[in-house]
Amino acid sequence: MKKLQGLFREAKEEINLDVELLEELSVRNLKSKSGDEDIYCVVFTYLVKPKNDDISSLTLNDEHSEFAWVAKEDLNDPKYETLHDDIRYILLEKVFNENKR
Repeated sequence: MKKLQGLFREAKEEINLDVELLEELSVRNLKSKSGDEDIYCVVFTYLVKPKNDDISSLTLNDEHSEFAWVAKEDLNDPKYETLHDDIRYILLEKVFNENKR
């Protein structure tokens, strides 16, 4: 349950929304380096919706500079060509693909 508490806390802190969990979409293990030290992270990706479908309080904190509402066909736009492969896969196969949910 701690990871879900983190989900709700982070949504409130980062976008100022209370959200409802719809589905856990992905759990990924990432490895990077910081100097000579290996850094390991576990990244959880969730599909959520705002409580009561209310986005009137949506604001980004200083960790983010922009957000966008994206439809499936928008992913073909060149401005999304740098979207990480894992995120593109999650969007195409799990979010926009109604047959898989």
